[in-house]
Amino acid sequence: MSGRSTLQLRIGIDVGGTNTDAVVLDRSDEVIAKTKVATTPDTTMGITNAIDELCGHDSVDPALVSHVMIGTTHATNAILERRELGRVAVVRVGAPATTMLPPMSQWPDDLRSVISAGSIVIPGGTEMDGSDLYPLDVSPLKAFFDSIGTFDSVAVTGVFSPVSADHETMASEAIAALIGPDIPITTSHNVGSIGLIERENATILNAALARVANKVTTGVRTALGSLGIDAVTYFAQNDGTLMSLDSVIRLPVLTIGSGPANSMRGAAYLSGLQDAIV
Repeated sequence: MSGRSTLQLRIGIDVGGTNTDAVVLDRSDEVIAKTKVATTPDTTMGITNAIDELCGHDSVDPALVSHVMIGTTHATNAILERRELGRVAVVRVGAPATTMLPPMSQWPDDLRSVISAGSIVIPGGTEMDGSDLYPLDVSPLKAFFDSIGTFDSVAVTGVFSPVSADHETMASEAIAALIGPDIPITTSHNVGSIGLIERENATILNAALARVANKVTTGVRTALGSLGIDAVTYFAQNDGTLMSLDSVIRLPVLTIGSGPANSMRGAAYLSGLQDAIV
């Protein structure tokens, strides 16, 4: 979708587990149409139904819709329900310093069994000052990938990679050369902050959600296209701000927790106050 920069009508959609709510705002932020429809197993159909009802309103011309904002619990539900998650090959760049606590060792057994295609800790990593913790050695990777069978994506986490991503990037390049261009690789310095385990866990979840992200974004594009809507489209993320469809595909883990964040942003806006406790 090319979208238009001129602000005209905006559609806001909240896809919940039971219902999909949608509204249309005009240039003055006034709600000119709203609807509530049942959320369908097929995301595309639920969104299509909601937008179709909105566009049936006299005040809404699909050709005038310039922006669409969507909030969804799909990523959260996929994790909670252990469904539609991809199998992830987990690579940590951090031996010998971090081998005492292997990747995913603190995960619930059922979630780990669904997601993990296998894990390895290879030599390397970075000190807090950006210097090498240990020399990078990618030679164990070939045997690892030959041994784990099928997988859908790869998660790569390096010690202190937000300080220096060199080892993480070089390991990812070596992995891409082994597995080819079609399997997505998530690198942790794009996902989280300094803490190794928290960042690694988020990176693994992000890699596992690739299938969900592709399904939802494809569904949205299909739904809007079928109704003749050419709009700039965003998804809500967990800090209450918005992210593009391309960002959702790359970093779907950031949509987790967007529901409560949206509620706080909405309540703050409706209060009409600059400073408030919600």
